[in-house]
Parts: sequence; C-alpha cells; structure tokens
Amino acid sequence: MARGWALELGEYGIRVNSIAPGNVFEGSKIWNPQYIKTCAKKYGIKPEEVIPFYVSKTALKREIKGQDVADSVVFLCSDKARTITGQVLVPDSGQVMVR
Repeated sequence: MARGWALELGEYGIRVNSIAPGNVFEGSKIWNPQYIKTCAKKYGIKPEEVIPFYVSKTALKREIKGQDVADSVVFLCSDKARTITGQVLVPDSGQVMVR
C-alpha cells in the first residue's frame, strides 16, 4: 500500500514509507507473561530464557527497543531521507536474515 501511495503522491513531493520492526519486548502488551510462558513451552526453555532466545536469533544479537523504532521513524521523516519513498525500513537487528 505504501508503494502505491508513494507512486501516487510523489509528484506532489510527498514521501510514503513503512516501518516493519522486529520483536520489541520492552513495554509490549503482546509479550506478556502468559505469551512468554507459551513460547517457553514451545521451545522447551524456561520463561526467563525466552527473550534472550529470540535476541540470539538476530544477526546483531541486540534487543530491539522502542527507541530504535522511533529513531527509524524520525530518520524517515527527516531531510536526510528526502530521496527515500516507497520503502520498508526494517529495524530488527538482522532478525529477518537469520530466521
């Protein structure tokens, strides 16, 4: 959808991009204790090992924070990204490459 809008709105100088973050655990309502227990059971690990387990599945071995996603949005809204449109920025510590 973003690419379609980017094509339609580009002639007016409007840029349209998307953000597709990896797992953000901190402050997440998705990664609640019950869901973490379910994941732990699925992988045969302890609940406290779930987040490190997922972080270990990224190329950078670095947890993705909400601030990382926010920084990506700020960049795309900045003049430094003035030639970027119709793209998907994936702040995921390389998660998508290792799956």
